[in-house]
Amino acid sequence: TKELSERGLYHAAKWAGELVTQILSEEDDQRELPSSEKKSKTKSPSRMNIKENISEEESDAVALAKTYLDLREYTRAARTLQDYNGSKAMFLRCYSTYLAGERGRLEEMQQKSEPLARAKVTNRELTKLNDELGSIYRGEKKQRNADSSNMDPFLLYLYGLVLKQLDRPKLAMEVLVSSVNSYPYNWSAWRCLTSLIKTKETVSNLGLTGHCIKQMFLADVYLELQHHETTQVLDILDALTELFPNSTHLAAQTAMAHYNMRDFD
Repeated sequence: TKELSERGLYHAAKWAGELVTQILSEEDDQRELPSSEKKSKTKSPSRMNIKENISEEESDAVALAKTYLDLREYTRAARTLQDYNGSKAMFLRCYSTYLAGERGRLEEMQQKSEPLARAKVTNRELTKLNDELGSIYRGEKKQRNADSSNMDPFLLYLYGLVLKQLDRPKLAMEVLVSSVNSYPYNWSAWRCLTSLIKTKETVSNLGLTGHCIKQMFLADVYLELQHHETTQVLDILDALTELFPNSTHLAAQTAMAHYNMRDFD
């Protein structure tokens, strides 16, 4: 949650925070049970922290830029970090640039009267972001001589988002898979990935690592594709609900699955 909120990814932070609360609640309950009744610890997702060694000057600049971001002064936030290359600084700079472009896109759309003209309005920062993030991504892959990149997972998420808006779905899926495999708690990255999947067969070829969040993603995808006739979604959700019995997210998905099946009992 801290990693997400520090980068201004508030919806993902809220989602992850509710999940972490469930984990902590379960751990407290387990302490009160006899050892014979305790659940296997491998069922619960582990928490992870991404630490970065940066100078005090850069740390101060990141804190200031985050304040600007919170105040929706996106251009000022980006300019504050233009001389810093830490992964968090780069993400905040690029994300602020993206949000400034989104604001400009919405403002330009409001000036168009025709629906077709409004649909053609784009984020003017996408090309620049694609060039910068794409160069980092290709460089990391070349350095590792591998199919995947060791790029910061949050930068990967942002790059995937940019690629999606540039209508490059294949590369966007590759990048987003790298992001969620590295840091699975960014639900915004999973949702972006979900929006790119058009068939159930695509899911099996993504190369996702095993994690309970992957199961939440699969339920999300199958609900979007309405692959509910085999009850696979409900099987996944039932198993997840055993882990997180008070999750409002899972309750909402379960209700949607029953609605799609027209099962109102």
